[in-house]
Amino acid sequence: MSLDIDHYLPLLARKCRGLDRAVPVRRFLEREDPCWRTLLADLRSREGEAAGSRAFVDVLHLCREYDVEIVTEAVRKSVRHPEISLGLVRFHLWNELGVQTAETVTIEYPSPEVHQGSPSVYACLTTTTEEEEVSRA
Repeated sequence: MSLDIDHYLPLLARKCRGLDRAVPVRRFLEREDPCWRTLLADLRSREGEAAGSRAFVDVLHLCREYDVEIVTEAVRKSVRHPEISLGLVRFHLWNELGVQTAETVTIEYPSPEVHQGSPSVYACLTTTTEEEEVSRA
């Protein structure tokens, strides 16, 4: 019987309501720093039960790519902030790792050419001739 939390993440991402009953999650929360339980509670209170549970699973996914201790440190820093979110955990994680975020990219596209015109040219749009008024009636 394998109870590695990593094996259950794809299922938990789809069935996030089973998070509290999942034995691997309970064991993970028991052996890891209490900040993880705080993170789960804060995410649920901020985003709602389902969305908060999904965000927690997304934070657990970070442990696949990065060392658990580094992610735990990012979680520890994040739970001190009043606006907890997955993005905040990523921010602290990337700061911990010294990851540089992408620079602002300038997008260039050909815009339409605009030529200065005479206001008299546009006068025909607002004035009507007698023939046009007759044809409207």
